[in-house]
Amino acid sequence: MSLGATLLPRNIEPHLLHAFLVVARSGTITQAAKQLHRTQPAITAAIKRLEESFGEPLFTRTGRGVRLTVLGARLLPHAEALERVMHGVQQLAEDSLGLEGASLRISASTTIALYWLPSRLARFCAAHPSANLVVHTRNSRAAIAELTAGEVDLALVEAPAASWAGVAQGLVTATDVHDDELVLVVNPTHPLASRSSIAPEELNGLAFIGREAGSGTRDVLEQALAGAGIKPDVRLELGEPEAIKLAVRAGIGAAILSRVAVAEAALRGELVAISIDHSGFKRRFTLLHPPEELASHAAWAFRALAVAPDELAGA
Repeated sequence: MSLGATLLPRNIEPHLLHAFLVVARSGTITQAAKQLHRTQPAITAAIKRLEESFGEPLFTRTGRGVRLTVLGARLLPHAEALERVMHGVQQLAEDSLGLEGASLRISASTTIALYWLPSRLARFCAAHPSANLVVHTRNSRAAIAELTAGEVDLALVEAPAASWAGVAQGLVTATDVHDDELVLVVNPTHPLASRSSIAPEELNGLAFIGREAGSGTRDVLEQALAGAGIKPDVRLELGEPEAIKLAVRAGIGAAILSRVAVAEAALRGELVAISIDHSGFKRRFTLLHPPEELASHAAWAFRALAVAPDELAGA
């Protein structure tokens, strides 16, 4: 008996659900047809067959394309889950003899992608030179969204655990890979530059440069500041840690960033990193991945590397 016949009712075939997913993500039959390299009538027919299996529409037609009905929205996470399972089966078949030519797609939050991930990627590529890697740099919320949608195999995030609480149970596992600390970052001429640590209440009244909404650093920071009763005076928001560091060096204000993001600049004397005496400013980098029985060999090999001690990863 085929996999499709085993998992799905007779009239619901995996390729129909794949067409449904592409239409749902693109929002139009035209775009879905282009992405699938099929004709528009073929995509329309596939959706019609799927709708017949459910007995009611999955999409509402609009002037600009289509949008999901209530039933379509309920079907979407199940179709995404099947897509992840099928991708895992395909990956297993491809790399059953090892990682020769295997592919691995990673979505990583900005801080992790810039400062923690490169040394791990170098080790992975050295160990598996024929493997194909694709890394998307996103904020933590976007990285989780890509993993949930089946667009990547792994996500590396710095956001609180509540950020991935809605991910389907049993399809994604969280593994902590690094203990991090958010520190106050100032330029060397700042009045606080001589300090090695400060109390949270000393942050009151400081002009801050902050990360954008959706950033894992911002989510953790807002939690920590709220817990300490601090309301930051954010004068400027920027989307990249490097841009924030340049703004701090220019004297625009202070910032709170990951210690790994400022370590090299602090060693060069360009910036000063000051510890904040509050447990809320401690956090962890987390790898979100399928459980071992659903993960590809490449994904599981990367997980093993990610949990290795920092000295082994070249950090």
